[in-house]
Amino acid sequence: MEVDAPMWHVPFHMTPGLPEALVAGRQSTYFRYFFDTFTTGDTAISDADIEHYASAYRDPDQLRSIFEFSRAMPANESFNAAHTEPIDVPLLLVGGEHLFGPIFPRLADSLRVNYGWADVEVHVVDGAKHYLVEERPDEVAELIEQHAGAR
Repeated sequence: MEVDAPMWHVPFHMTPGLPEALVAGRQSTYFRYFFDTFTTGDTAISDADIEHYASAYRDPDQLRSIFEFSRAMPANESFNAAHTEPIDVPLLLVGGEHLFGPIFPRLADSLRVNYGWADVEVHVVDGAKHYLVEERPDEVAELIEQHAGAR
């Protein structure tokens, strides 16, 4: 499955020690790049929001935790490939129209066929990109409430 987005950062984040060394002290600049690239419009993420995120990741251990998420992807993929027993927990995939949303129907099919997921629902948020909670908090909250209430 392909996504039409600059995904250079995933292998960069997987590189041991390098992203921590290059991003430390530059968190605001780094986070601003991602929020500007992966949201629509100029109002979803304010400068105060960026400073909040940067402050939350100023500690070296907290900054490393961001990159460890990417570094864990190969192990997670192996684990998931080895566990394909049926899953009856309802899953809601929500993606923005301009990023992951268009591939989510295929992802849902793959989860059903290859990973035993019985109940997968997809919702694409019109006009949005990746950081949906920041871009469309009310719409995301409503989708979660609807999904949880329907079960």
